[in-house]
Amino acid sequence: MVLDANSLEAIARETRNCFLFEDAPDYQAELTGGLAQLQTGQNTAAAIASLMKAAHSLKGGAGIAQFPELSRLAHKFEDLLETFDRVPDPDAAYRLLERGVAQIDVALAAAARADSNDPLETPALTSICAEFDAFVRALPSAPPPQLAAADVSSARPYPHVVKTALTVDLEDCLQRADAALQLQLSVAELVPALQGFCDECALLGETLEQQWLSAAVLPLSKATEARLAALPAIAGKTVAHVRQQRDRVLSAMVESASPASSPGTAAKSVAKTVSAAVTTAPSSVASHPADVPGLQARMPVARLDRLNNTLGELLVGYERFVLFGEQLQQTSLSLKRRAEQLAPINDRIQTLYDLLATDARVNRADANGDRERTAGTRDDFDPLQLDRYSDLHQPLQELQELMVQVQENRADLDAIDRDYQESLEDLRAALSQMRSDLTDARLIPFRTGVEKFDTALRSLNQRYQKDAVLQVSGEDTLVDRVVLEQLQAPLNHLFRNAFDHGIETPAERIATGKPPTATIRLSANLQGSRVEIAIADDGRGIDEEKVWQAAIARGVHPPTHRPSRREILDCIFAPGLSTARAATDLSGRGVGLDVVRLQVERLRGSVRVDTELGRGTRFVLALPVALSILPLLLCRSQQRAFAIPSSQVLKAISLSGNPNSNSYDRAAPDTALLPEILWENRRLPVNSLAQLLPYAEPNASNASPAFVLVLDVGDTPIAVAIDALEAERELVLKPFDGTVPVPPYLSGCTVLGSGEIVPVLNPSYLGDLLAGDSPAWVPSSPPAPSVTTVLIADDSVAIRRSLERILEQSGYRVVACRDGKEALSALEQALEPFALAITDIEMPQLDGFGLLQAIRAHARWQDLPVVMLTSRDNPRHRETARRLGATDYFGKPFRPQELVAAIARWSKPSK
Repeated sequence: MVLDANSLEAIARETRNCFLFEDAPDYQAELTGGLAQLQTGQNTAAAIASLMKAAHSLKGGAGIAQFPELSRLAHKFEDLLETFDRVPDPDAAYRLLERGVAQIDVALAAAARADSNDPLETPALTSICAEFDAFVRALPSAPPPQLAAADVSSARPYPHVVKTALTVDLEDCLQRADAALQLQLSVAELVPALQGFCDECALLGETLEQQWLSAAVLPLSKATEARLAALPAIAGKTVAHVRQQRDRVLSAMVESASPASSPGTAAKSVAKTVSAAVTTAPSSVASHPADVPGLQARMPVARLDRLNNTLGELLVGYERFVLFGEQLQQTSLSLKRRAEQLAPINDRIQTLYDLLATDARVNRADANGDRERTAGTRDDFDPLQLDRYSDLHQPLQELQELMVQVQENRADLDAIDRDYQESLEDLRAALSQMRSDLTDARLIPFRTGVEKFDTALRSLNQRYQKDAVLQVSGEDTLVDRVVLEQLQAPLNHLFRNAFDHGIETPAERIATGKPPTATIRLSANLQGSRVEIAIADDGRGIDEEKVWQAAIARGVHPPTHRPSRREILDCIFAPGLSTARAATDLSGRGVGLDVVRLQVERLRGSVRVDTELGRGTRFVLALPVALSILPLLLCRSQQRAFAIPSSQVLKAISLSGNPNSNSYDRAAPDTALLPEILWENRRLPVNSLAQLLPYAEPNASNASPAFVLVLDVGDTPIAVAIDALEAERELVLKPFDGTVPVPPYLSGCTVLGSGEIVPVLNPSYLGDLLAGDSPAWVPSSPPAPSVTTVLIADDSVAIRRSLERILEQSGYRVVACRDGKEALSALEQALEPFALAITDIEMPQLDGFGLLQAIRAHARWQDLPVVMLTSRDNPRHRETARRLGATDYFGKPFRPQELVAAIARWSKPSK
């Protein structure tokens, strides 16, 4: 598909908006924070590094958004930071940087208010760029390095940055190489790790202008490419050589900074610096980490997910141990009863034994014969003085001893059972602590993810002459960090829709009797196993009649049958359906709510909408939590086991009149014959749970139910009849696999200790089944993809959005990721093939080179075409990408038509 001028213009507008309202505020905050840190004079190197990173990101983002003057100013900002150590008057440099940040803020605010799409060029931007140019040109030239004691290249003119990189970044590379060598891997297994080590060292050497570092790893790089058998030995020597050279460079830098210091002092200083770097490096382990205040460690989300899954499996295993404990108790009690039954038998055997011994002494038929038989052995004892035993005595004695051993074993079993129960309690406490720690590691307050909407709303008010305020409720509700980050795009879309289509102008609101100030509400709350995030406005609302007519026009519904209100509102999520007169660059921009639903469903969530014409609209995004342990009420209906969250069970009423049912309310015996029950002075119709669910069996049993559950489904509770209540247990709620579509009234499943898998109902959706608003759900296999799927990895929201729009309008399906780690996880969990991957180079967690290496080493994705899209457009980076197996290479900013043509050339349709 060829992109026309209108499509390119729409993409450009969206890219500008993404940059202005999503990326730029983060860059502004980083620049302001870094400037404040620089002014304090503490940890100057870290402040400069942070400012340079923000300036570099701002430069690339402004270039993509077609703000060339702003991009140029960020570039000049970066130039001054690179030469900051040569500045004779740091205060003057700081004042210029401060003015530069202020001008960036002014330029971004002006761009956000501008109605035109012209490039942002103002005399003020041109003037400040000229000032930066003049300031940098006036700086004294860098002094020649004093590294005569070491045969190495000169350090770059900003030694603080070089020192930090050599002591932290390079040490991290060395430690990872050491770790790989200590594993004693084969040559084939060592190659990927050593290739990454060589590439990182070479890039560090080029960036820091430390040619010695690139030269030091060159022999190892060649040995790795040749896969020499002596690769481990060569790698060990190279690592040692790099460390030695690094120490010499740092020593020379210390001597240059302090001419009066002795070589011994410099060596001690270098050793102290490297030791501190090793202590604080991410891969290092302190001897007593718990004693270090504020010590933190980063962990990939995929690893947290695996830990959560492992914890779930441990808890399921714990349930099995509980079942074994119950069986052990039953066995112990049964053995105790058997032992008690053996006691009188033991007494009778003892009596019989004594009688036999007495008979042996009294009933002697032939005393003389006895004396003759015993004369040879016991001629010194009379038979009355020494018992004689027959063949029956020994088995009786053994039987008595066996019964005593059974009683002793029964006592031992009691002791084992007590210890087992105590161990189970300790295990449960440890698992609960582990769950609490993992939960705290994943959860953040809801306000953290929605703070930016307040700033965005103020900018939109100024630009579009509206008056709206933001209200956030449930600010302290803890939400999964990953879920909240992945919801940013859907929330941003709904937020802009609410402002553009929902909120009226102050004059329109006054004319309709509303206050001139509109309100947009964001809220979050936990509902059992799900988190519900809602965005609502008090604006125009959605006209159902317009939606219905648009659905007919788009062929979503035939005009002969008008569906229910809920089905009509559900039409707004149909692809391409819109009631707006024209797409704007603020909200829809040609993309409908179908994209929002698709993104939410990828997270195994759901979207529902409620609206009232003239009063407002409310969207609710419901998503399952990663791992939930909650009290569940286990019940049975028509021989099927179900679980219901106890928090949504208002009352359990026994219909049997069983006096032992003390845990539940008891109704009159004839209640089961009534079509409704009286609960809290309200009459509720009773519905059989088995008949309420759409897959009820036609030949189900007609036996009278034993219990009625009053369930909380919102404003109106419902009563459902069940056959049996089994127990209330705290169990693990596990979400269903995303490969199989499931109806919304199922939250997930739980696994009992017996191994039985029990579905967990979501009572919130049972009301829809009862009202008949939910169509019959028929499970079906997901349709085979008919479009080409492209994977995108870029840490810039504006770039991701721009690429998504370009590719979607060109007929591709897009999966967008924030960094290489997330992209690698998407590849590993993919259920359908990708045709091509587009990746940036500089990304957090896992950069583009690392992602490319992982793809080429992956058994399934090793042949996947990979296109590099980066602002690092120089021969060194291009050559590294080519050697690692990149299919193509593009610099930023890019030309959409050229990129789409390359993607069409390299990609193959998904099958």
